[in-house]
Amino acid sequence: MLRKTIRLTSVALLYGLLSNTTFGQLDGLYEFDAGGDGTSWDDAANWAEITDPFGNPLGGGDPPTSPTPTTSADVPLLGLLVVDGTQAGQTALDVNIGTANGGGSLTISGGDLTTRDVFVGRDPGGINIGLLAQTGGVLDIGDDLTLGSGSVGIMTMSGGMASTNDDLNINSNSSLTVTGGVINIGDRLNMSDNAGLVVDGGSVIADDDFFFFDNAQITLNSGLLEVQDKLRFDSDESFSGKLTINGGIARSNEFGIEIDGLLSDFRGEVEINGDGVFQVELGVDDGMPGTGTPITQISLATAQALIAEGVHLTTSEAQPLGARIVVVPDFFGDTNVSFVEISVIPEPASLALLAFASLAIASSRNRA
Repeated sequence: MLRKTIRLTSVALLYGLLSNTTFGQLDGLYEFDAGGDGTSWDDAANWAEITDPFGNPLGGGDPPTSPTPTTSADVPLLGLLVVDGTQAGQTALDVNIGTANGGGSLTISGGDLTTRDVFVGRDPGGINIGLLAQTGGVLDIGDDLTLGSGSVGIMTMSGGMASTNDDLNINSNSSLTVTGGVINIGDRLNMSDNAGLVVDGGSVIADDDFFFFDNAQITLNSGLLEVQDKLRFDSDESFSGKLTINGGIARSNEFGIEIDGLLSDFRGEVEINGDGVFQVELGVDDGMPGTGTPITQISLATAQALIAEGVHLTTSEAQPLGARIVVVPDFFGDTNVSFVEISVIPEPASLALLAFASLAIASSRNRA
């Protein structure tokens, strides 16, 4: 754990220096009004000057440029604003999608947009929705990406890359759906209340923790969910947070947070179906869970005990869950790391087919 702490501290310091050199004091607020070509982020005529740096109202005329690293941007219109492949180097201080003035949306299909913070669903009255869709390009956020900051925020991602230097927050009634591309989170993925996350392709990777609070619901159908430290649920046992793995890989250093070093420390539910797998970095595998490492950095014995308990590791399949030790070639820069992998045990017919296929491959190699 020490090596991870040192690495995270160094990265945080670097990100802090980069943020200080990129973003300055607020110069004012622009609002997207589609008054130019109607869609392009980089068309200054699509923006109106709303306030000066002190919050004093301006006349709403066109600014000299589109938003800059010291200009915040409000987006209160749906289905119009786009950053595409013709728009490289777009910037803003804070971006608010869906405000008190109306529901808003932003589509990133190419190019790149660099900001300090992005808020999707920023209406304090809780009415106007915010929508963020990324199909390509790069979204580089110097601090947080928050889905649901007063009103509902929804993000969909099918391609490209999005990154945060700090947290990705998914709040009440808000959601993230990933079917392609990569999301890199510099610190934590935080989910609260009944927030939702669906991954069906692509990758969601966090450098610190996955915090699934309250009744957060997560579904992995394919792709990768990977976190350098803890994957944990709310410590309050009255909540029913759940990760359902129907396919793909969910991988973490720890499953939960150690309290007493007993099975009662675990919270939430991980349901594993189909060809989905849940991998947790191997702890001491001596038959005594928790010896030498936190019980949540599970040993093979702990995994088997959790499977037998049937509360925190479950399946809807007819076949039971099983656990084994696998080696992952790279885990956040560490090579050949051992993990306990929990998955559905294949039915005998599937095992026979697998053995037959392996024998056929071996025979063909021998003939070659």
